[in-house]
Amino acid sequence: MQPLLSEAAGLRQHAAQLAGGEESELNVVLGDLCPRPVALNLLARFFVTCPRTRLNLHFESVGGPVERLKAGQADLILHRVDTTDLSLEWIVLGKVRLIPVAAPGLLPAPQTGSLRAKHLRDYAQCVMRDSAQKPGDSNFLVVEGARQITVPDQGMKKDVIMQALAWGHLPDFLIEAELRSGALKSLASRSLPGHTETLVAARRRDASHGPVAQRLWACLQANAPMI
Repeated sequence: MQPLLSEAAGLRQHAAQLAGGEESELNVVLGDLCPRPVALNLLARFFVTCPRTRLNLHFESVGGPVERLKAGQADLILHRVDTTDLSLEWIVLGKVRLIPVAAPGLLPAPQTGSLRAKHLRDYAQCVMRDSAQKPGDSNFLVVEGARQITVPDQGMKKDVIMQALAWGHLPDFLIEAELRSGALKSLASRSLPGHTETLVAARRRDASHGPVAQRLWACLQANAPMI
């Protein structure tokens, strides 16, 4: 009897929420370039004010966030987007620098200055796995001919690189302490400069955005830049 009463109460609450115009749930995707502690803290503070709207939180990498957004499986993503895509609107949340790094001792000296991509072909490169159902053909920041270790997220990528199993590009916010302490060494040079990405909050222009989604969008605007 108690489960039936709980279900009935839940249905009444859902009906009241719909009558008030608020969404019963929102789907948010965090991409691999998003600083998770910062983003999760903001989302936690926001959704405390929306107790009737359930947050469905997803984590995707490379092309996965945009694929979910365009398929209607996400209301909002925190990732990078093609800013020439007129089907999307976005808020710039900050810049993320992808720095080529390795653990000390992985590469023979000299490790910086004159280092070129061709010098890295004999060493494994750690790269991100694309979580998209239809991955693109991009070999972004990949050294041609090098052996690869593929991982699902930046955290595991960092672990692999820290253990000197491979070198690779990592976002600056994830390795600030390790670069300061010397636990990781930057390989950046004129011929291997790394890359800077723009982190954005993005949504579809043609989608219907309810009041909670609009308030979340305003919250992100008010807190930008996040990094």
